[in-house]
Amino acid sequence: MAATNFKFDFEFYGTAVVEMDIDSKHYRFESTYVGDNPLNLLITALWKLQFQDDKFFLDEDCNRIQQNESVCNFVWQNEPDGHLVKLCKKNADLQIVIYYFSDVSNFGDRNFMFEDSKLVLDKVVNFEDFTKDVCKAAINAIKKYGILGYVHSWDDNTNNFDFPIAKLMYLLNPEIKEDNSLYFSDFDKELLLLK
Repeated sequence: MAATNFKFDFEFYGTAVVEMDIDSKHYRFESTYVGDNPLNLLITALWKLQFQDDKFFLDEDCNRIQQNESVCNFVWQNEPDGHLVKLCKKNADLQIVIYYFSDVSNFGDRNFMFEDSKLVLDKVVNFEDFTKDVCKAAINAIKKYGILGYVHSWDDNTNNFDFPIAKLMYLLNPEIKEDNSLYFSDFDKELLLLK
């Protein structure tokens, strides 16, 4: 199982950098405001993989077939290049597959493959450990910038990507989902999670 270290920061206004160390190899990915915020995409994907209730799909005959794995795809877009990220969770493992593409105009039918794509990373890590690393980086980002500062650092004029605070809290403490009633949660407990 690969050991990981994850970091996120804004390089300058509208440009974010994701850095990962996996098995002593360093990976660096840039993303700009022309796409979605890379940390938001990653938190949302991990949240979906952790809490996805529907692990079934319908086959050709409309029979429900249970999935053994859950998959999320998204793009960290730079200008004009970027990286296609595929996360696949199976039991306690998370497979991280990242492709580089040189030109977003080659992106076809949102099928998450590019004509000029090149495999950059294909590793299996522990889902819980990787999620903890991402949550730690997210908390460091909001401590450094503040929640509103985080939004403004990305690009508040065009996209206004709010920080996914509720999804982060669920990832920090999955049991919190069971503690909350439909309309109320414990704000003091939530604040403690973010410290």
